[in-house]
Amino acid sequence: MNTYQLPSFDEMRELAEKNPEAFEKLREAAIEATISEAPEEMQPRLRGLQFQMNADRDIADNPMDSMIKSNKRMMESFNKLKTLMETWEMPADEAQEATILEFRRQSS
Repeated sequence: MNTYQLPSFDEMRELAEKNPEAFEKLREAAIEATISEAPEEMQPRLRGLQFQMNADRDIADNPMDSMIKSNKRMMESFNKLKTLMETWEMPADEAQEATILEFRRQSS
């Protein structure tokens, strides 16, 4: 559960407009707090992903381009996971038999 409390959207928008440097510090602190709350074994992967997203932001022409690049990265990752799930087969030595129970409605 994320214990880092962000200001409201309107407060963040105003901060971004009036003090971009303070907004960036807030953004970085929120990201760091979120990553720090993840299981320790996941943190290096999350930091790597954040590094890639920051690089996308740095080379983007504008905020919309940055969002499109991030969205594309997420969709590529999602599609890889989807493909793995669709083609995954349980190894024969891990297959288990199960008894299927039939549940009947009780008559009223």
